[in-house]
Amino acid sequence: MKTLDPATEAFIRENIDADLATLALKGVSPWVIAQISGRRTIRRKVPSWADVAGLVFPKGVALEQCSSEATAMYKGRLAKGLLMRGLAAGSSGEEPLQGMVGPGMGALIDLTGGLGVDFAWLSKAIGGEDGEGCTYVERNPEIFRCVEVNMPLLGLGKAKLVCGDGAEYFSKDEGHWVIAYIDPSRRDDQGRRTYGIHDCSPDVALLMPQLMKKAKVAIIKLSPMLDHRQVVKDVEGSGAARVSEVHIVATGGECKELLLVARPSGCFDVDFERKIYCASDEDVRVFEDKCEVRRDVQQKVNARRGDPLWSPWPPQYTIKGLFLYEPNPAIMKAGCFSQLESITMTRQLAPMSHLFLSEERRDDFPGRGFRIERWGALGKKDVRRVLEGIDKANISVRNFPLTAEQLRARLRLKDGGDTYVFGSTTAEGKHIIMVCRKM
Repeated sequence: MKTLDPATEAFIRENIDADLATLALKGVSPWVIAQISGRRTIRRKVPSWADVAGLVFPKGVALEQCSSEATAMYKGRLAKGLLMRGLAAGSSGEEPLQGMVGPGMGALIDLTGGLGVDFAWLSKAIGGEDGEGCTYVERNPEIFRCVEVNMPLLGLGKAKLVCGDGAEYFSKDEGHWVIAYIDPSRRDDQGRRTYGIHDCSPDVALLMPQLMKKAKVAIIKLSPMLDHRQVVKDVEGSGAARVSEVHIVATGGECKELLLVARPSGCFDVDFERKIYCASDEDVRVFEDKCEVRRDVQQKVNARRGDPLWSPWPPQYTIKGLFLYEPNPAIMKAGCFSQLESITMTRQLAPMSHLFLSEERRDDFPGRGFRIERWGALGKKDVRRVLEGIDKANISVRNFPLTAEQLRARLRLKDGGDTYVFGSTTAEGKHIIMVCRKM
């Protein structure tokens, strides 16, 4: 792999924002252009690497697929937390992980190393600043050669770097590790994106028996589009492992990763309770992994039993002046809505709205908060009254028959401004719009 001499490094920095097509016409080599493009991506995704001199980057999708610095830092904190506290809460016979690293026991093995962003933060969190005791495995030779150059420059000069198939290396090597990390490829041989756990490479579900023989803990990164309850079943399907923690990680208002923490099944009590961690930037909330019953279904069940009906926000009360909350993306993905009601002392507008209301302001609600100024139905008279004096707004819909753009067109509103309009459906099935101000 080429390395960057000082002159090339200086040229890249001087032309970091230059038009790449123009540089190509001027005869700049494709490799240098690739380095400029790579440095731009790193500046956006891993800003702390942007000023590290000498880093080199591969062509292709590896850069776009690599973790962001924010999500890599989260995984580093997760690994360090596991190391400090031992096994997950609820298990028995816990053996502290701290102090395990030594002869015959490595700190970390990353079976799908990629560009090494996750490896860098994981290894520094649990293996020391220089990466000693940590093993990186990557099967793509071009990516591997870049990582060979980069790791010493990033201070991980003592990490063991292996070019090869991670699953194959893991099965043949006689070593054992405290933590095994795996981020299976979500693209098939033709480069098309895949999502199901069995469609990824390697198939983590099939690999679990081996992982649990050689690692105290496995951290598995998967697509946030997957149903976390289904992938837990898949990972536990062989009987070799139990998933103690599910982490749903969101940054910048978007779910980015689904992380599972798995341990050998013999570590856990029969009545152990799995935890769901919903992380949205710096806000992390912990829930019990209970199967949340749809409120409308529960209402019918309670009626048959003669129990009091679950009541949505009382329809005889006006919602004007109330506070409205929209959960962050991680909690929306987790679906822990009844637990959220109890924790935050709020109530849902309706069973499937996933919008929450309170009479008193709740600044600790994990998501966006608003004050409802006006509300009404979708009839022309109500719409004129509710939108009087408003010509632009930010539109959101939850449990509503129209998309945000369709509602915007119907209301004839421009985009933007300080006003927020929510479209939703009440417990009685009435479609309403709410004009709000952000708290």
